[in-house]
Amino acid sequence: MMKPVYDITPPDMDSIDWLQCRVVMEVSEHYFLYTILKGKESVVALKYYSFPEQSNHPFADEIYAIVKGDDLLQQRMSEHVVIYNLPENCFIPAEQFNADLNRSIIHLLHGDLKEGSILSERLEGEGVYNIFRVPADIHHFFENHFPQGKFWHYFSTWMKSLRANEKSMIDLVSVIFYPNNLLVAVNKMGKFQMMQSLQYQTPEDVAYHLLNIYNQFGFSQEDMPLDLGGNADVASSLYEELLKYFQVIEKEKLPQGLELHENFQSFPEHFFSPLLKVALCVS
Repeated sequence: MMKPVYDITPPDMDSIDWLQCRVVMEVSEHYFLYTILKGKESVVALKYYSFPEQSNHPFADEIYAIVKGDDLLQQRMSEHVVIYNLPENCFIPAEQFNADLNRSIIHLLHGDLKEGSILSERLEGEGVYNIFRVPADIHHFFENHFPQGKFWHYFSTWMKSLRANEKSMIDLVSVIFYPNNLLVAVNKMGKFQMMQSLQYQTPEDVAYHLLNIYNQFGFSQEDMPLDLGGNADVASSLYEELLKYFQVIEKEKLPQGLELHENFQSFPEHFFSPLLKVALCVS
């Protein structure tokens, strides 16, 4: 089994009452990330696995190996939550939602070469449903491995966590960075206008995407802050490129009142704040 890129675990693991804990897992085609929380006040552990870009194994095989081989994921816990951070989704107004059409809508928007499992969830307070497709073998694996598990799409949980932030009532551009992939959420006049996954290869690609979004929604680069979270190093060429065009960059902070092990102090707050904020919103 591959080793995690980030492994934040306390040394006194034997003293933890796992039945008082819950695990929130984030699943992507490029990585597998999870955190374990005790209640809503304490983060017990966090691990991040990155899949090799050049691999002869499908990412499903990587996920199986990690979940079956990671010692913490073998513990009996009170709750298991799986969040699919996969790009094939669609938001549908609640009044137009028809479960019988979900598969046809996903096929129309994202193609029909991959059948997959079609899931949907109502976003309370937003008046929309989120329809999304997950590779069937992966979803069946999680259903069998965690029979009482709960399943979400990342955009649904991200929207919920942003709504918990007072900034959701004003204009907002929020970006979460992953290697070669970024998620963008746009809120204007109290309503979400966009949630999208975008691919990039160079820092210039990122600048192009974000400048286009600012222009599309009529935002000023001088006045409109760019909220930044995820794996973006402030010493990187990517961050330097953003500073050329965006006058105000606000890095995400960890949720207030959350107890973290001292090992977290080695990492910038914005690295893991998106997952931890989402984890506090799902149960």
